[in-house]
Amino acid sequence: SKFYVHQRIRGPHHFVCMPACDRRYFLLATGTICLIQLSCIIEEWIFKQLHGFHYFWFVALIELLLFTVLGHASSASEQGRSVLSMPLMHPSGPMRLYAVSGCSLAAGTGLGKLAFKHLNYATGTVLKSMKLLPVMALSVCWLQRRYNACQLSAALLMVASASLFGLGEREVETEFSPTGILLSFLCLFAQALQNTSTDRLLRDHGATVHETMTLSNGWGFLVTLLLTLYTGELLPAVAFFSRSWVYWALLLLRCVLFYLGALLYTRLMQDSGAVAAV
Repeated sequence: SKFYVHQRIRGPHHFVCMPACDRRYFLLATGTICLIQLSCIIEEWIFKQLHGFHYFWFVALIELLLFTVLGHASSASEQGRSVLSMPLMHPSGPMRLYAVSGCSLAAGTGLGKLAFKHLNYATGTVLKSMKLLPVMALSVCWLQRRYNACQLSAALLMVASASLFGLGEREVETEFSPTGILLSFLCLFAQALQNTSTDRLLRDHGATVHETMTLSNGWGFLVTLLLTLYTGELLPAVAFFSRSWVYWALLLLRCVLFYLGALLYTRLMQDSGAVAAV
C-alpha cells in the first residue's frame, strides 16, 4: 500500500495527502535547489570578490576532479570495494555514451562559468534555465519521450521569462556584452546534451547514480585538464589559489556543496527523467 504524508494547510481538520513518490520528488528538488544555491553564492564571491581572478576553466577542472573522486568513493562503498580499487571495467552503459556525457559536461561547465565574465551572476544563472527546450527536443528525437500540451506550454513560458530577463539586463547593465549571451547559449546546448545522455544511461541502461557521475565527470576532467594545459591556465591558476588557504577553502566548499546538489539532482533525474529534473 502507498505511504501518504499528511500536511495541515488550513485548520485542524484540513489535510492534503501526498503520495510517497511525490514526497521524494519534493525533498530531492528542495535539497537540490538549496545546496546549489549555496554553492552559487560562494562561486559568485570567488568570481567577483577575489581580486585578479580570471581562471574559470580551472574552477571547472577542480569541480570535475572532485566529482570524479567522490563519485568513485561512493560507488566503491556501495559495491563493497576498496576506495583505492580501479573503477569497474564493464560499466552498465556503453563507454561512448559516458564519453558524450563527459565531453558535453566539460563544455557546459566551463562555458557556463566563462559566461559570468561577461554577464552579472544572476542573469547568467537565469539564462541557464532556457536549456529546458533543447532537453525536451533531444528527449523527443533521441529517447522517444512524449510530452503533453501543458508541459510544452509551461516550458515555453519559462524560457520566455528567461529571455525577457536577459533583454532587461541589456537596458540597465552598462557593461552588458552579447558575448555572455552567446556563451550562455552554447553552455545550455552542451548541458542539454549532457542531461539527455545521462537520462539514457540512468533510465535506459540501468546505470547507477554513482557510476554515472564517476565516469561522466572523469571524461569531463580529462578534457578540461587538456584544455587548461593547452591554454596555459593551469599553473597560474594554482599559483593564484595558493596565495591563501582561504581561496582553496572557498573553492573546495563550493565544489562539495555543488556535488551534493548534483547528486540529488541526478537521483531526481533517475526517478523522473531529464525534463522533470530541469
